[in-house]
Amino acid sequence: MHIIQNGVYIIVGANGAGKTTLAKEILKENRSICSMMKQDDNQILQHETVLTNITMNVLSEETVITFLKSHELEYLLAKKSKYLSGGEKRLVNLLRVVLSEQELLILDEPSNDLDTISFLKKVKQII
Repeated sequence: MHIIQNGVYIIVGANGAGKTTLAKEILKENRSICSMMKQDDNQILQHETVLTNITMNVLSEETVITFLKSHELEYLLAKKSKYLSGGEKRLVNLLRVVLSEQELLILDEPSNDLDTISFLKKVKQII
């Protein structure tokens, strides 16, 4: 599958229709330019800082800190990763993908575990 025009694409369908399978195939075919946040993604390293969890030692810490401040999320830097709520973990995973500087981002149900309006607004802003 080749995406020839920049934009935001939303894949919709019933449960079990193959949306995640399609997303994984797109990732597989575009691994060098693609980053994916899976719907069941919980890749938080409990004993690392939130900053390390976002950068995964690939992104510039300065870039991440600037981004967090600009979106009023710098409070995450003071939290210990093992004490993040489900929604905060989801947000950290989303930030890791969005800030990855990849050309193609696949977000499989990015609002899972986000139970407050403020988190949903933040996710929409970030995306």
